[in-house]
Amino acid sequence: QDEGQTRPVDQTDPERFRSLSNHEYFAKLAQRIITTLTLVTREGLVYKIDTRLRPSGNQGPLVTSLSAFRRYHLESAQPWERQAMTKARALTGSADFIRRIQQTIDELTFDRPLPEDMQAEIYRLRGRMEQEIARESDHLLNIKTGRGGMVDVEFIAQFLQLRHAAKVVALRTQNTIRILEILAGEQLLPQEDADCLIAGYKFLRQLENKLRLLYDQSINELSMRDNAFRKVARSLGYAATDIKPEQAFINEYRRVTEEIRQRMETYLNPATAPQTEGH
Repeated sequence: QDEGQTRPVDQTDPERFRSLSNHEYFAKLAQRIITTLTLVTREGLVYKIDTRLRPSGNQGPLVTSLSAFRRYHLESAQPWERQAMTKARALTGSADFIRRIQQTIDELTFDRPLPEDMQAEIYRLRGRMEQEIARESDHLLNIKTGRGGMVDVEFIAQFLQLRHAAKVVALRTQNTIRILEILAGEQLLPQEDADCLIAGYKFLRQLENKLRLLYDQSINELSMRDNAFRKVARSLGYAATDIKPEQAFINEYRRVTEEIRQRMETYLNPATAPQTEGH
């Protein structure tokens, strides 16, 4: 949590102990943990960890002190990094240290005034993700980053969370559905819109989980030309009636994602979003 040096514990052999800076020690520890979690065995791997997703990418430090972390987010962080912080939470450490971390996260994420261009920046980033990552076509869907996908719902929730969490402390949670429920309960989001977003998010999450079970890997893309497309539709409960299961599924998918996209345009597009009191 602070700069300094490692110290030997009781009964450490002084001949074998070599003092390291806290930064060097925890960088080595983090690298060892990453190596273990990403090791590929016959059973696969535990997690995929992309260490490029940090300030300065591969050129940035793998670990940081709490003071340096706070200074970076106050002085240098981009708007998208503040948005990403809505998902941050302390996982392990002493009770006092976890409390300090969580206080710092709350201060950096929710307590400070939002920059005037935050909404426009979130909307711009969403557009880039759809164009550069989803790359959907007439026959290829991306349930996460595509049009009306899970990211639409998450970005709406995160923006409204950032706007209102300074006053509504209950919004300081990482659960997207819970955020939408609280927003509706506080009358910060119409109940009809909250219900639509929650139902759509659950629909897409169920689809994501089904794809993982069918393909035994994390997958967000779905090809309508794939021979397994009918299998996906049937596994979701779409049975043959007057239309094919895959057509019934895609009709429902289009309806759900279009309703989500309408809300995304309503709440994130600076040209159409309602101007409610924020901070």
